[in-house]
Amino acid sequence: MTAAWPAALAACLLAACRGGEAPVAAAPPLPAEAGAEAQAPPAADARVPVTSGDTAPAADIAALAALRAGFDPTRDPAADLATARLEAARGGRRIVLEFGQAGCRACEALSAHIEGEPALRRLRDAGLVWVKVDRGASDNAGFVAGYPGADRAPAPYLLVLDADGQVLHAQDGRALLRDGRPDGDRVRGFLEQWASPPATP
Repeated sequence: MTAAWPAALAACLLAACRGGEAPVAAAPPLPAEAGAEAQAPPAADARVPVTSGDTAPAADIAALAALRAGFDPTRDPAADLATARLEAARGGRRIVLEFGQAGCRACEALSAHIEGEPALRRLRDAGLVWVKVDRGASDNAGFVAGYPGADRAPAPYLLVLDADGQVLHAQDGRALLRDGRPDGDRVRGFLEQWASPPATP
């Protein structure tokens, strides 16, 4: 009898170690409070200051990515600029309008260089709202005509705007390249110069 007792105790301990105990049932979800209604998602508000990378709601982040994703002839550049102005006002940023078209190698090289360098990407996103405008789309002719030279200048043609949409700077984007490839120092210099918020007087 005494010899069987330690063996029985050891068997019980082994069963416990193997997870022999029944799992604890999860508590049922708590019922919603009486009279509670679903809340609408937050809407973008230009009066709410935000920090870089902290734009709310998440839909705004997706919208910003879409603005710079590519030269899409189906997008409305006027609507894109309105979105950019809202985001620029909320985040204390400036706007870059990049005029080009699909298949522009210089445009693709510049975009790939910025996207491929985390430090440059952070610098751009912190201080700029980048908008690509397909100037080859016939529906965009009126918008492009509102910016003298944007229809004829070599692509990419870059315009820096303030949050109100006023042009601060115009530049041939090829000046940021050397031998058809992005020049890291020139790209960084452009971003550092224009991504900074305007100085307060």
